[in-house]
Amino acid sequence: MTPGATDVTLATVEVNATDAGSATLDVTDVQIDDDSGDAVVPSIEAGTLTVGDGGNGSQSDGAESDDGADGDGGADAESVPGFAAGAALAALAALVITLFARR
Repeated sequence: MTPGATDVTLATVEVNATDAGSATLDVTDVQIDDDSGDAVVPSIEAGTLTVGDGGNGSQSDGAESDDGADGDGGADAESVPGFAAGAALAALAALVITLFARR
């Protein structure tokens, strides 16, 4: 980042979920310091995390598709539907807070 830069992306996070839906994502109590240790006051805006069914999307990052043929348990491995989405949101919030704290 250059001094005076605005609208800077601090992180991009990709998550996977077991069910479609949306949730409000808020980052609060953020402390960001610049390279000199001086406090930076960020502009915090609430966002929405939307998870689609992924039925017609393609994977462009070279990752393998999960069709259940690899012996990972397939659909039986999803014993608590929706739990992965909540865990992903919690992990995402923790990651964003950690990234803000390191700045």
